[in-house]
Amino acid sequence: METKKWNEVSPNAILIADKDIIKQILVTNEFPKNKKYESMRLSSVTLLTATDIKWHKQRRKLLSSAFSTKYLDSLEPLIQSVIKSLIKKINVTLDVDSNDSNGTVINLAKLIHECTMDIVGETAFGGSFKMIENGDLPLIRKIFEERRRRSLVSSFPILKPFKPADPDLLKNRRQNSRREDLLQIMLDTQQGEEGMTDNEIYNQIIEFLFAGSDTSSFTITMLFAMLMENPTIERKLVSELDEALKDDELSHKKLKPLTYLNCPGKVTTKDLVLDDVNEFIPERWLNPDKIPKDCFIPFSAGTRNCIGNNFALMVIRLLTSTLLKMYRFEYISGQDMDVVQYLTPNFKTKRYDIRIWKR
Repeated sequence: METKKWNEVSPNAILIADKDIIKQILVTNEFPKNKKYESMRLSSVTLLTATDIKWHKQRRKLLSSAFSTKYLDSLEPLIQSVIKSLIKKINVTLDVDSNDSNGTVINLAKLIHECTMDIVGETAFGGSFKMIENGDLPLIRKIFEERRRRSLVSSFPILKPFKPADPDLLKNRRQNSRREDLLQIMLDTQQGEEGMTDNEIYNQIIEFLFAGSDTSSFTITMLFAMLMENPTIERKLVSELDEALKDDELSHKKLKPLTYLNCPGKVTTKDLVLDDVNEFIPERWLNPDKIPKDCFIPFSAGTRNCIGNNFALMVIRLLTSTLLKMYRFEYISGQDMDVVQYLTPNFKTKRYDIRIWKR
């Protein structure tokens, strides 16, 4: 049965379901961004809210060094340090229940979100938010709750209290020693004529906070949910990790070449019709010659694609692999798996429980 290539969902909105049309919009013709994004701005333009193509290209070029392969490799120790904090917290919980042969039930969604928030803090803000240690921060929680309840355009004003939360953030960085992170890179742009103002830096950091934590945490949590419902696939993935890492220390360099861990994610040249689209079958992506080109675009495409896509994949690989190497998990049935979609997807209940043991 042929599907529609596009569908009008409102007087000013069309949903596209054709890869060639999508490529034409995002890549070939480089359509301008909708002016509605201007209403999302706090007090300055950011990469997400920029509608001027020339301005966006100039700002993206300024920030591109923060997402180069070389720079991301330098962030791995910071990311690993946050993951170690998460492991420490989980181990403390498991040690308390060490005599329970039935394992320990944890809210994986909450723990993963705390971890990704701290990773963004550590790599972009100059230090962890300590959410793993403290559970959460009232202001951060308020921002996320409001952002999830409201529409895209009306949600961003709630972020305005975030700026005075640490008014000395930039001042302290300038007075103290350098720290090679995203904040430092943005400050360094001020040495040029078209560098970022302090206000732009504040707003861009807020944008990176949400873009870099919410989406990654949900992706990882949903991945574990799929693995728990498909234990055979989980065993294949764990086996691949065990074979590749053995007694060696886990590193992103060792994870990137792994076949099973990294599917999907390949591109090819032929169209593909799938009869079992609702099935979780990673093997379907193992043969790159059978995967349609330009169909897998979770980070969008063209000049407006996600600037942090490689950072996100790095976090997902490291965190997922570390947990699978260190723990054994078990599916808990009967949970509400409904997903709500606001700016980003999330479980309706804001939790995903899982049973866990040390390996």
